[in-house]
Amino acid sequence: MPTKGLGDSQWLCDGVSVSAAVRRVPPHFSILPESSEVASGGSVNLTCVAVGSPMPHVKWRLGAVELTPENALPIGKNVLQLTDVSETATYTCVAASDLGNIEYDAEIRVKGTEPCVALAPGRRDTSLPSASQRSVIIQMTHGSEWDMEI
Repeated sequence: MPTKGLGDSQWLCDGVSVSAAVRRVPPHFSILPESSEVASGGSVNLTCVAVGSPMPHVKWRLGAVELTPENALPIGKNVLQLTDVSETATYTCVAASDLGNIEYDAEIRVKGTEPCVALAPGRRDTSLPSASQRSVIIQMTHGSEWDMEI
């Protein structure tokens, strides 16, 4: 005898009513987008994969700007293709279902665009703008009398 659907979680099969529980799981990331460094003018792909039940829609954002069209939101996976990259930026992957939203940031750094620190003569503040700074370049003009501690 054919099976007939009665609702989301009840079926009638050969005259017997069968119930099933549907497991609902909030979205969570299975593949996180990776921060990376790219040469100026280069290209990079950011991949973000999220799962859940129901499966979440996955979109990309740059600050407050939505990068994925609302009428074409992919389910489960979204690859952001960046070309001709010219400045460092942080992109946010957002996975959403009716059970919640989650976000994860990935920073794309452009090689050679580290922040510069210029100290005027007499200035004592030598702190760098970022703790991730790997090198310090000191330029002094001939004849200057700067007192510096590093």
